[in-house]
This record gives sequence, structure tokens and C-alpha cells, in this order.
Amino acid sequence: MASVLGKDIRYGGDALATFESQAAGMMPAWRAHDFRSMLWAFQHFGMIPGKDSRATFEALIDHPLRNYRAFAEEASANW
Repeated sequence: MASVLGKDIRYGGDALATFESQAAGMMPAWRAHDFRSMLWAFQHFGMIPGKDSRATFEALIDHPLRNYRAFAEEASANW
């Protein structure tokens, strides 16, 4: 969201093996591997919600969901 932040944003890449090896220095190796597996699935399948996800999430956070731009604008205003 470069337009929200007013600066360039660089894509960090999707080198999951590198991510896992770096993360393993900050957490147990099994957890770094699990994160790598999760991120691989996100890259290949996306994050497709279930049919009841919206209602469940809105009940948990007690407000309507918003799009990413709205989130970025709110978050950046609080930095």
C-alpha cells in the first residue's frame, strides 16, 4: 500500500527455504517448518474462506470486516 504509506514497498519474495532457515533461529525448527508449509499453501491455493467465515470473524472482532486499504489507512494513522 505504497499510496497509503507514501513510500515504496518492496516485495520480499517467496523463498520459503530461506524463510524457514532464518525463522528456525528465532523459534523451534518444527514451528518454522510448519510456518513454511502454511505459507506454501497460501501461495498455491490462496486463503479461501468458508461460507460462514464472515459472520464468525465479525462476531469475534465485534465490527464489520474491512478491506485491506481501510486497514492500512487506519493502521498507518496510528503509527
